[in-house]
Amino acid sequence: PQPPQPSPAFGCIIRTMQTFTEDMQLVELELFDAAFVVSPDAEDDVRRRFMTLFSAPSTRRRGGSSELVRATNVLGEQFALKRLRVATANGSGQTPTGLSPRRQLRHSIGGSPSSTPSGTPDYVTEGHVAAFWEEYRIHVALAHLRGFPKLYGFGLSQGNPVIVMEWVEGTTLREAMRNRTEPLPLRVVASLGQAVLRILQRAGELDEGFVHRDLSPRNVMLRTDAVSATDQLASGDFDLCLVDFGSASLLANGVDPTFTQISDVWRMGTPSYAPPEMLSSDVVLPEEYRHSQKIDVYALCSILYELYCGHVPFEVAGRAGGRTPYRIKTEERPEELTPRDPDAGALAASIMAGLEARQEARPSAARLQAALDNWQRLPSGKPATSRVGRSSHDAGFWQPNYAERTITRRKLFSVGLVAASAVACGLLVGGKLMGGRETPLDKSRYAMAAAIYDGAPLFKAYAAASRAWVLCSAAGEIVASFSGSRACGALREGLVALFDDVSQRYGYVTPTPGSGEGYAWVVLPAFSSATDFSEGLAAAQDPKSGLWSYVDANGAWAIEPRFAEAASFSQGAAAVRSNDASLRWGAVDATGEWLVEPQFLSLGSRDEDGFAVAEDAGQPGSWGIVDADGEWTSDRRFYRLRRLSEGLAPALEKSGASWGFVDAHGEWVVDPAFADARPFYEGQAAVQDSHTRLWSFVGMDGKPAHGMRPSFWKLGDLHDGLAPAQASAADDKVVFDESDPNTFVRGAGMRYGYVDASGTWQMRRLTRLVDAAINPPQL
Repeated sequence: PQPPQPSPAFGCIIRTMQTFTEDMQLVELELFDAAFVVSPDAEDDVRRRFMTLFSAPSTRRRGGSSELVRATNVLGEQFALKRLRVATANGSGQTPTGLSPRRQLRHSIGGSPSSTPSGTPDYVTEGHVAAFWEEYRIHVALAHLRGFPKLYGFGLSQGNPVIVMEWVEGTTLREAMRNRTEPLPLRVVASLGQAVLRILQRAGELDEGFVHRDLSPRNVMLRTDAVSATDQLASGDFDLCLVDFGSASLLANGVDPTFTQISDVWRMGTPSYAPPEMLSSDVVLPEEYRHSQKIDVYALCSILYELYCGHVPFEVAGRAGGRTPYRIKTEERPEELTPRDPDAGALAASIMAGLEARQEARPSAARLQAALDNWQRLPSGKPATSRVGRSSHDAGFWQPNYAERTITRRKLFSVGLVAASAVACGLLVGGKLMGGRETPLDKSRYAMAAAIYDGAPLFKAYAAASRAWVLCSAAGEIVASFSGSRACGALREGLVALFDDVSQRYGYVTPTPGSGEGYAWVVLPAFSSATDFSEGLAAAQDPKSGLWSYVDANGAWAIEPRFAEAASFSQGAAAVRSNDASLRWGAVDATGEWLVEPQFLSLGSRDEDGFAVAEDAGQPGSWGIVDADGEWTSDRRFYRLRRLSEGLAPALEKSGASWGFVDAHGEWVVDPAFADARPFYEGQAAVQDSHTRLWSFVGMDGKPAHGMRPSFWKLGDLHDGLAPAQASAADDKVVFDESDPNTFVRGAGMRYGYVDASGTWQMRRLTRLVDAAINPPQL
């Protein structure tokens, strides 16, 4: 008789079991030291849980001198085993007995730094084993934080060290991007940068401090146990996990070079993403350079650069001439990022700033975070998600002194972003500048005009050749050149706020034409931050207390520092934020006496009649108008209000659909019909058409000024008859080459300059970079 045949289902089970057993290897730990506290009566449970594991070789991921595999215990729990690719830790595979588990583990990493264990690949030394233990020690400090894998312990398997940690269910950023054919939306690129920076910020708040030092797409994982990687890349709402701490550093011991000296292991970053200071052990640099958070800023910006344009900033592999990655990154500059849409310039500049070869020229992690946050909340842009990191009452508008707390479009340049994004091309001027006078400007000297001073014929510009901010005359002659790492302020009342790189403080200078660099210190650097002068006083921050107040032109405190924040004076009053538990806004006079007691969530500057916009503390997110005594002028409330100027304020109706203009009593003077609107200056206001999304000027009756049609991507406020503007892509009648006035530029979008009240170009520049000249609307 024929033997009974197994059913197809039974055969499937047999094949599955064979596959399972073939893909599993027994891993027994001789010793295990838990990363968490274990009571004596629970030690047996810990042994059963961690000391007998089954690894899956098919899940192996290799990198450098280590590898990581997925493992399962007898209870079915999954872990990740990270181990050096070594045969033994001390040549014999034996570990001394009679020692405590931790001492036996520490003994396993002893020996000469230059010795190589028997059966170990040539590149793995006892120094690598020491570095492996250092990685575990750093992971212990991070494991309790969101954004890092959980950690279970350190052990020995056949004498080799292993780390037992959480198996992160997910995919690396590199894997998630591998099959994409379209670039990520820019809001998603910015959101990913924000998510990584939030994780780094949490780790940086540890007592020990933290720098990852090897951020790359392979070390940024998207957890997919709740939301798929595809959905995360579509929404910009990320659940990230940073992995691989083989190069990481705890800042508490960051300036101690002894580890590298003792272990004889140079822990570097991934060449395509790491900054120059992490790519050479032969270049003498201050030790703190290799333990700075700006290392992570560079690496993150390299990742964002790749997500933005599809390739890394530097192709360091296979370069001709035998140059090292260090030389490539210090001798070359990455290709400039071309803005992908009208709002992309500031984001591109933020990324380029983090790729500065000189560490001191890069923004800090906090500055980069502020830049990305600020770009996400640009009035003309849309946040990537609801988790942009701001409170509900300040979303989408600009608070008093906002430029000092975050990086606005102009401020993006003040931390060195202009140096990262300016190109050697000329600013072309044709027409009137100050008071209608003809003001020719050197066409080749400047890459960008950032502001026009509304008094003396001096204005700020960025000189591409010297990569310095300058004050120049209307004829294009440089009067003062500021070589510091941050932009100078505007020339106000004869003084310019300037950051001194040596003292790391702000002071004030005055132009001195024809002498040296063209300026002299009037108020020596003494402040953590400082703003422009207005009505004889300037808001400044005391470095000792961190509080704000006002200084006079001699640098003396006119009011002792006692405010959490302070805005500029206007009409004899300044909006300030109290330093008590309420943190409410009020108004003070030039002696510091309260004119309006602190009672508002936000408060704007006064207009000519003493009125100001304010946010109602009783109704967060609800805006109205108050008089000089802080009394509401009416019960009318709006979703948003911008600064009152010339008797009118841009207002966003409660539905949040359209902008119009209201008077000091909240009555509509110009009905809401615009997609966006800016304050009135010189009788005109810039508004965005709801249909074309282009900008133009309107008069105080809401009708087009001088018959203008919406024609600009961006349009700023009129000052001295000129307003910064960005040409629209459809504007092919703009002359950008005065040497041939009959030649027009097809698709002139991304060109920036200044227009007069009729919308006629008066100053232009030949570049495709960000619209830093267009400041965000202020309260």
